[in-house]
Amino acid sequence: MLVGNALRALDGMHTSMVEAWAANAVDVCDRAGLTPAVPALQDVDTFIRCGNERLAGLVPEEQEHVV
Repeated sequence: MLVGNALRALDGMHTSMVEAWAANAVDVCDRAGLTPAVPALQDVDTFIRCGNERLAGLVPEEQEHVV
């Protein structure tokens, strides 16, 4: 599953973001098991969007204390 989604991840993310995506999925698997890790591996598009928002500084949860 990791390899199948890694090709799509490589198309949409920088190598460091792909590493973070894979590490996140492994972390979820270690903490909660394989069942919750499957969506983390499959939802590459959300990880790409969130990563791009983070790079652009558009992460509202981190800025809400300022408002």
